[in-house]
Amino acid sequence: MIARSFAQLFVLLLFILVALAALSGLLAFFNYLGEDAKAWATWLLAEAQTGLIQKIFAALGAVTTAVAGSLGIYKTWRFAEFNLPIRLQELLKRWERAENQSRSRIVPELGCHELVCTANRASPWRSLAMIFFDIDEATKRSLERSIGMRKSELGVLDRSRERCRNAITFDYLKLGSKARRANPDNPRVALNLFKKALDSNGSDCDALELAGRQAVEAGQCREAIAYFATLIEATREAADWRYARASRFKAEALFRSDPTVTERLEMRRLLEEAIRILEAHPIECKKTHELELGLTFEALARVHTKGGRLRLARNAITSAKRHLGDLDRLNDLERQARPPE
Repeated sequence: MIARSFAQLFVLLLFILVALAALSGLLAFFNYLGEDAKAWATWLLAEAQTGLIQKIFAALGAVTTAVAGSLGIYKTWRFAEFNLPIRLQELLKRWERAENQSRSRIVPELGCHELVCTANRASPWRSLAMIFFDIDEATKRSLERSIGMRKSELGVLDRSRERCRNAITFDYLKLGSKARRANPDNPRVALNLFKKALDSNGSDCDALELAGRQAVEAGQCREAIAYFATLIEATREAADWRYARASRFKAEALFRSDPTVTERLEMRRLLEEAIRILEAHPIECKKTHELELGLTFEALARVHTKGGRLRLARNAITSAKRHLGDLDRLNDLERQARPPE
């Protein structure tokens, strides 16, 4: 970006200098700048016969080549592998500024929806008119049409509000995911972006899951537990793989937060419930199903080990190894089925 700006500025300055030189030469040759300038222009035209102009253009070409080469070296250094983390952070900041500008435009529009809906409200006297005067059939049909039109407008505005809210949430989730990769040593950067996504839509399952997992990485296990508890409630009715994952994530967060005796019992209950759901409702992707079961059995083994239930821990470890082994076999079959490159 900077190298390209420098190159464009250099070309513009070079063009301006050449244009000014040509204009000055013409004005001097036609004696608009005085006798001395005309004599200089005449001398220059005479020297052109000896190759002076060619030498000047050769010098300009050499300078241009040197500047272009320097810019190329600078660009290569700037985007070298060891500088990529810095460039990614700069890109993330530019994206964040763009998202903030977009949010500043969209959010006021969301607030204006109610104003649009109420812009054509009746004046206060209408309620009195309804009481003291009869409504004929034409007026009744007109009012019914008006009600239908207003309901239609309200539906469009509701859908627009929902679409804008989902778009803002999704953009913050994308920003948070990029920040998570660009700042692995500072998980709070991504966590703050995931929180902004929840500010836009507090019931978004992806935002709850990502915010909870990032809070665990940031050492804020109690905050993560609250996120996972909300996610469990949001997915309880469906009772699918997302509910099972939320249960495992909450149990793992409790495990890392110095749990009480009651919370230890809850960890075991959550993991056993997650296993029951995964076994009763297999995930369509076989590899994902085996991975989720293997990770859940591993978490259950850690809980049993911490509680001193070593026999149950051994059984859980055996089940985890079986499912993760099935995952490895599926990966091997997938690699074998690929055509040779």
